[in-house]
Amino acid sequence: MFQNLTSMIIAASENFNVQDLPKLVAERLVISEFAAGILCSVVFVALWVLPVLLFSRKSIPGVVTGVLSMCFCVAVGWMPVWVLLLVSLTISAMFSGKIKEWIT
Repeated sequence: MFQNLTSMIIAASENFNVQDLPKLVAERLVISEFAAGILCSVVFVALWVLPVLLFSRKSIPGVVTGVLSMCFCVAVGWMPVWVLLLVSLTISAMFSGKIKEWIT
């Protein structure tokens, strides 16, 4: 039984490409590939950011983890670069007042 399961897992891992995940999700959910890429990115970012936010109690480690995981999603091709830039500009606008306080 375990040999059969192991051979199925090995066969599935040989044919799986991470860059094609949004395409597979789009086919299964009958949505556009762009929406599937954003969905995959949101799930991936949430899997990394939520535990960090739960254990750290501060927002800075969560922001750093979120930006790093979004960079991974851009590098893999799940998310377009402009989404990362918009999120980065929004985060910098939110923390601009705190940065002024830290410097002075």
